[in-house]
Amino acid sequence: MSPIRNSARDFLYVIFKRKRVILWISGSFFAFVMFFTVMKTPQYSVSTKVYIQASDYNESLFGEGRISPGSTPFAPERLNTEIEIVKSWPVCEKITSLYRLQDRQIENPTFRDDIKDFIKWPIKQTISLIKTILGLSTLKNDEEVFHDTVLDLQESLEATPVPFSKVIEIVYEDRDPLMATKILNSLTDEYLKQHLQININQAKSSFYKDQINAVNEKLSIMEQQFSKYKSDEELISFDDQERGVLQSISSYNNALTDVRKEIISQRNKLEKINSYRRQNPDKLIPSKELTEDALISQLNTELVNLKLKLSDLQQKYTDESRTVIETKSQITDYEIQIREQVNKQLELEAASLDKLVAEENALESTISGLRAALLSLPKKEITYKTMEENVSQERSLQLSLREKYEESLVQEASDSRASLAKVIEYATVPTKPSSPTTLLNLIIALFLGPVISLSVVLAQEYFDHTINTPEDSAHYLNLQVLGSIDKV
Repeated sequence: MSPIRNSARDFLYVIFKRKRVILWISGSFFAFVMFFTVMKTPQYSVSTKVYIQASDYNESLFGEGRISPGSTPFAPERLNTEIEIVKSWPVCEKITSLYRLQDRQIENPTFRDDIKDFIKWPIKQTISLIKTILGLSTLKNDEEVFHDTVLDLQESLEATPVPFSKVIEIVYEDRDPLMATKILNSLTDEYLKQHLQININQAKSSFYKDQINAVNEKLSIMEQQFSKYKSDEELISFDDQERGVLQSISSYNNALTDVRKEIISQRNKLEKINSYRRQNPDKLIPSKELTEDALISQLNTELVNLKLKLSDLQQKYTDESRTVIETKSQITDYEIQIREQVNKQLELEAASLDKLVAEENALESTISGLRAALLSLPKKEITYKTMEENVSQERSLQLSLREKYEESLVQEASDSRASLAKVIEYATVPTKPSSPTTLLNLIIALFLGPVISLSVVLAQEYFDHTINTPEDSAHYLNLQVLGSIDKV
């Protein structure tokens, strides 16, 4: 059995023989590629470029072209380090929180989105059912959703070094060109902050800031205690306060002397009246001062008139006379009224004496308190000066720490200007989507469709051992062909 030599005629014969298969496969592949192209959501790609310097921070102090002590030559690992900083968790976490990417939803969904949701819905339901059956279905809380969103952002970022340069290109894709630009530019700025935070030594400023906060808290407490002490003790000036206390004591002593004089006078007056009344119990008015009372004076005058009248009546009538008896009765009533009024006046005088005694006690208590305050002034002065000195020391310490803190900030600011990372260009809003590329997909479909279909047809023909040509009969059956009749 001699081998068959394939000719162009045989190749064309196979193509025309299986042209339907070729057309079906090519058309199906073309339709699939174009359907995928149409259904794929347009993605807009934005990029920023960052230049990484090779010099150390203090190289500028030694001039251009000189290597500063401690500086290191540029190494490729530095670019990889910066790429890891770009995609680090703190950077992506802040961007996710800033734009609330975990709550982001598709705005103004298109017909394409509706079709994709319709296709994905049964797939999602099937997967959810399988997870439920296997016990793998769990609802994610807000923290887990946020965590997954940060991971998605890290995976969607593409940071690569530009060949033969010290530049990093950061690429991000999103269906919204404006949002993609905002996210990438914000992420670039956040990367620069993270870069500075890692590379610049902020230990000094952080230390001084913590110390200032501690001193401020302590100083605030001390000032409040000092202010409360001055307010409670009513301290203004110790010399003025001492002078004021002495003047108050002198004034209260004078008032006490006057009160004591009045007490002595009032007490002597009452003692004389009581002594006179004991010696002359029949005397209605024991003191001339009592006659100055208007009511007593009036009653006494009427009593004198009644007594004169009684004397005249006794000369004319007997004691059993009705007129004499009535006059005596009136005299008795007036005497009773006078005694009652005298007793009231004496009670008022006694009450006045008690009032003066109470005033004397109050003045003595006030003077004792002022003398105690005068004696306590030296102790208060010591406490006052101690608290004032402590507050002054804390204020001096606060001022010194603030100066150190400002110096450290100036130093860090100068370091930040010498940052190793410099943004060459920020992302701009793209006008055309980066994917899908319709023209490229069309070319691929037109080229790969025939290639795949021809490959399938040739493979099928290779494994097909049926006799189709006279040469096949000679090849497979080892028979001499005398003639052939074409298929009618």
